[in-house]
Amino acid sequence: MAPPKAAFKFMNATLPMFVLHLQTTDEAVFRDQVRARVGQAPEFFQATPVALSLAALADSDYLPDWAGLCSFLRELGMCPVGVMDASPAQTEAALAQGLAHFPDRVARKPAGSESGPAQPLEPSSAQEQELVAGQGELSLGDAQTTSRAAEAGKPDGSPSTLASAAAMATSAAIAVPPAPTSGERRPALVIDKTVRSGQRIYADGTDLIVLAVVSAGAELIADGDIHVYAPLRGRALAGARGNANARIFSQSMEAELVSIAGNFKILEDVPAALKGKPAQVFLDQDKIVMQPLGALRTS
Repeated sequence: MAPPKAAFKFMNATLPMFVLHLQTTDEAVFRDQVRARVGQAPEFFQATPVALSLAALADSDYLPDWAGLCSFLRELGMCPVGVMDASPAQTEAALAQGLAHFPDRVARKPAGSESGPAQPLEPSSAQEQELVAGQGELSLGDAQTTSRAAEAGKPDGSPSTLASAAAMATSAAIAVPPAPTSGERRPALVIDKTVRSGQRIYADGTDLIVLAVVSAGAELIADGDIHVYAPLRGRALAGARGNANARIFSQSMEAELVSIAGNFKILEDVPAALKGKPAQVFLDQDKIVMQPLGALRTS
C-alpha cells in the first residue's frame, strides 16, 4: 500500500514586509500621523504585512495597547503580524494578542547599564530603508523569517511564482531566481508574462527584468535594478534592501509609485514629458529623480 501523500510541508522563506517603528508614547499623535501618511497612497498599503518595532521605546515602561493598535492598522488595510526590538514585558503582551516575535535587530542593554541609544546588531540581518522620517516612521525592511530563496515554489513551471498582494499577508511563495553558487552573481529574475493587478513579484538579491506589461495595481520589488521592457503601470520598488544605486528603467513610464532604497514617490500624474515614454528613475541625494532614457545628469 502506497504511503499517503503529504498534506503539508514547512519551508523557509524571506518575505518582504514593512516595519512600522513606534517612536512616541502618544498614541493619538501616532495614529494621526500614520493615518495621514497611509492616506497618501492607501492602495499601496492594502493587505500588506507589517512588523512592529519598539526599538525607540523598549527601554521605557511604555506598554502599547496592542489590541487597539492592531485594530487601527487593520482599519487602514494593513496586516500586523509580529513585534521586534521590544522589552520582555512588551513582547509578552504582544504575544498574548496573537502577534509573532521576530528576532531583535538592535542590541538590548543589560539592566542597570548606562542609558544610551540601542545599537544595531552586527551583522545586520535585515537592513532597513526609511520611507518617511519622524514619529510613526514606516521602513521597508525584510523582517525575515530566515532565508532560503531556492526553496520558494514554482508549481506552474514558469520562471517565477506570482503571488497576489493579499496572499502575501500570509505564507504565499515569492518569485525568486535560483540561488547562486559560491562566488557567482545571482542571475536576474526574468518574467515574460503580464504582471496583473494584485500580483507582486520579488527578486531576492538580484535584478528584476519584466518583458510584458505591468498592470495598474501590480507590484515589482527587487533588491537590485528593475527593468521593464513594456508599459509600467503598477508600482516598482528597486534597491529594496538599501541599495541607493539601484535604478528603475521602463520602456513606457506610467507607474503609480516608484521607490529606490525606501525613498518613494507617488505618481498621481506622470510628468507629460515622461508619460508613455522610455524613462529611468534613480536616487540623487535621497531624492527621487525621473529622467528620459538617454538624458545626461546635470550633477
